[in-house]
Amino acid sequence: MFAKKSQYGFQAAYYISLYAVEEHLISPEEIATSQNLPLPFLRKILQILAKQKILKSIKGPHGGFGLAKAASEITLMDIYLAIEGFEVLNNCVIGFTECTSERPCPFHNAYSDIRNQMYAFLASTTLEDVCNDIKARKSFISYTQ
Repeated sequence: MFAKKSQYGFQAAYYISLYAVEEHLISPEEIATSQNLPLPFLRKILQILAKQKILKSIKGPHGGFGLAKAASEITLMDIYLAIEGFEVLNNCVIGFTECTSERPCPFHNAYSDIRNQMYAFLASTTLEDVCNDIKARKSFISYTQ
């Protein structure tokens, strides 16, 4: 459902949210290794998130990435829009440029409800929510303090 770059952005953001603290920022290498993500592609995604003020980036031997604001203030929509842009949510699901509400493609009306549900989920779910579920072991993702 999500493009690889959004998937990687979500994974990196929750990992940083779980493990970054002021004195311990997370390196791209640590994220790539722990999440099994391709490092060069991940670096580009992290830079996008830093440029959009979702992450902070510190250079140097003790540098890395941390959250630019509290996890409770970062929605999944913030991450998605920073990486994909708003137009992706509004584009035709099967790629027709002329597809609109007034002139829909065969998928448009059925997908419209799905799109609205996805939009609501992304807009109402914060990184804190995701991390709380991980810490409560509501997913297969392990968490160690």
